[in-house]
Amino acid sequence: VYLCLQGRAELHWPEAPAGSEPISTIEPGRLIGDLAVILRQPRELDLRAAEDCLFLRIGAEEYRAVIESDAGVAMQLLETVSGHLVGLATKMRAAGLHAEPTSQEAPDLPSVTDQPIAAGPSGSQTEVPLDKKLDKKLDKKREEDAPG
Repeated sequence: VYLCLQGRAELHWPEAPAGSEPISTIEPGRLIGDLAVILRQPRELDLRAAEDCLFLRIGAEEYRAVIESDAGVAMQLLETVSGHLVGLATKMRAAGLHAEPTSQEAPDLPSVTDQPIAAGPSGSQTEVPLDKKLDKKLDKKREEDAPG
């Protein structure tokens, strides 16, 4: 998983020719590769720098640990991924493209009701941008994993 810290990059299909319109533009604050990590599948798109960029790499296991331990982060991720899917569906509809049904079954996913929900002492969750929550969780995990 990569977090864009500065610059601008574009996501393209691997076979897309140079100069083609990107599927999505990546700007500071945006995560990429998160869905591939969650699904444990290779990334499907190529990232091309549109200008000088700086990205922070977040290890797959660290990223999964944050999502699994913080319902607020998981919910924010769900909202972000849903927004990207809606945006892509809108683009496909505008281009006159329609998804073809496939016989491939979706992987088994745990029921949302099977997962505990984390909350603060007052029972409420505080809203913090995703990257700040990740930073806090990753710092805590590094401290726990640090030798002696």
